[in-house]
Amino acid sequence: MEDSILLRVRTELLDRQDLPFRDFTVRSAPGAGAVIGVRIPEIRQIAKGLCRDDFSSYLATEPKEYLEEILLHGIVMAQAKMELGTRLGLVEEFIPRINSWLVCDVVANSFRIKPEQEAEYWKFLIKYLASKDEFAVRFMLVMMLDHFLKGDYVADVLAVADDVQHAGYYVEMAKAWLVAEALVKDREVAMSYIYDNHLSNFAFNKAIQKARESYRVSAADKALLLQLKKTKE
Repeated sequence: MEDSILLRVRTELLDRQDLPFRDFTVRSAPGAGAVIGVRIPEIRQIAKGLCRDDFSSYLATEPKEYLEEILLHGIVMAQAKMELGTRLGLVEEFIPRINSWLVCDVVANSFRIKPEQEAEYWKFLIKYLASKDEFAVRFMLVMMLDHFLKGDYVADVLAVADDVQHAGYYVEMAKAWLVAEALVKDREVAMSYIYDNHLSNFAFNKAIQKARESYRVSAADKALLLQLKKTKE
């Protein structure tokens, strides 16, 4: 590795290595590639330092070979101070690097979207509606789940979930998670969708399962959802 910033960051990651956690990550995030074994809060701590430092150099230099390095790249890209157009350009370049649900979900959760930026982010994300890349579609859905399940956007997000045609496992699970969360955020809109949707049986029943496991859903709604699950199968 020729670049000093990559060497410095990798050395710090290796110093924080937790071997049992590495083994857990390898089991829980298949496809993630080489794993050092650093917990997410520690990765976020390193990313915070990079955002204050020469983050552009870190984002520009390669190769990033470990899961933790790709996570760092994504978190820094999401949080460092830069123009929105620059950030979205970096996101577009980053999305093909997403190789696991872990990278997808941690990075999606790292953005801080200002109200005046929502329309531009939505326009950017919706481009991935018909993507054939499973994790590109999941990234779109998880971004919407994390940042757009509010106000008038709830119905729009559910409509997007309904329009997604990709049947990959991680896409289907994202749809289920999204619907369950929508039920908490806006019960009326979400219940209307639950009664009339085009989800696969798998995604629908997973959504019911996730909602029934949530402490934020009432016992009455859980009983109702169980009945709907039976009629959907």
